[in-house]
Order: sequence, then C-alpha cells, then structure tokens
Amino acid sequence: MLEFIRKRDVEGMYHAGIPQKMKWQADAVHLKTWQDLAVFKEIADADRKTIGEIGGGVSRILPLLKRSNTLFNIEKFEGEGNGPKSSHSIKGVKVIDAYIGDSAGLIADETFDIMFSVSVMEHVPNPALPAFFADHFRVMKRGGLAFHAIDFYVESGLAEDNNTVAQRRLDLYLSIVSENPQIAFIRSPADTRVRFASDFATNPDQAMFNWNSSVPALSEKRRDAQSVSLMLGFRKT
Repeated sequence: MLEFIRKRDVEGMYHAGIPQKMKWQADAVHLKTWQDLAVFKEIADADRKTIGEIGGGVSRILPLLKRSNTLFNIEKFEGEGNGPKSSHSIKGVKVIDAYIGDSAGLIADETFDIMFSVSVMEHVPNPALPAFFADHFRVMKRGGLAFHAIDFYVESGLAEDNNTVAQRRLDLYLSIVSENPQIAFIRSPADTRVRFASDFATNPDQAMFNWNSSVPALSEKRRDAQSVSLMLGFRKT
C-alpha cells in the first residue's frame, strides 16, 4: 500500500460507518480526520493483538481499539513535530518512552503485531529514514502489519520540479520497503509519482490557514500547495 487518500475512500468509510465507530464529531474537520478514519478502518477489528502507535501523543485511535488487545503508545512527549510536551495517560494503554529508530534495549525484537502512526513519519528527516525503518522492521512480529498516514504537500502544474522534494521522499518510502526481502507492501503501490489530483481528500483551506499559527515556516508552502495524505502499508513476511 502506497497511495494517497482519495475522496472515494472517505465516502466509502462513511458508508461503512467508520465515523460512527470512532464516535467522530463533524465540527472540526481537517487532514487528520481523514487520516484517523483511514488508519482506524484498517485496524478496527484487531483482536488479541499487540499494537503500537508511533508518536501517538494524546492518541485518538488507541482508546477506540478492542480491550482484548495489548496497546502501547511509543512516545517520549518531548514536543517533536509539534507534539505534546507533557505526558498523557490513557486507560489501558502503556507508554514506551522511546523513539522508533533508537529503541534498541527499550523494545524487544518482534514485539508488535500491528504498528501505526498518524502525521508522524513526515517529521523523520530523510537521512534518518533508513535507521527508522530498520528499527521499525526489527520490532514487528513476522506476519505483522504496519499502517502510516503521512502528510504531503503537493503542488499542481506541469513543471516536474514543483514536487521534487515530495517525489524524493515518496521514492525513499518505495525503495526502503521494496528492497527489503523481509518486508512486502500490503497491496501493490498505486501512487509512485507525486502530483495533485482533484479526487484527493484534502485539508480544508481554513484548517491550512489555522495551522500557519503553529508552524508559520510553512505558510508560503500552504499558499501554493495542497495538504494531502499518503497511506503506507506493509507487512513483515
């Protein structure tokens, strides 16, 4: 799975009752709404599994999963990626004070049946991605699944250099997963070229404007690009 979340995906999730299962309220729609729905759809039926959310912060998804699962929030609460700076406890969820990419000695090999993240992976710098994924693969059980909703800023226009940085990033995800013999995409990658399409599920302009106050460095980018989400899904064979 390497594909942008599309409007038809959101429509399908509505028809499947995913928002109702998440007890989601319609008064604050933004990109993370579509990301939460997309990730929850993939793992909602998990039962008796060990599940880890990477950088969950004040997790919106872990509290909704079945209590038969063993749930972990892999989170240091240091404010990375504009995340929370103080610890937050959730009933039935254990916190692992670690970063994936540097968790040796803190998380045992082959711990998790399922791992996921929402708006986290885009904060890992390109040079750190190989170590991030090596550690990620290490802590997954054989047969384990991973689902990641990743923020992307994508521009329109015919000039290929509009999306050079985004394309380089997508190419890294593609190569790291496809070149590892122990890892396989859950389904064949559907989007290997970065370009904006009108059927993408997007971040509302009002949300983009509001986000300028928290991350003003991206204000100019938000004027020229649309905020969308890539879904990355793979399994450990």
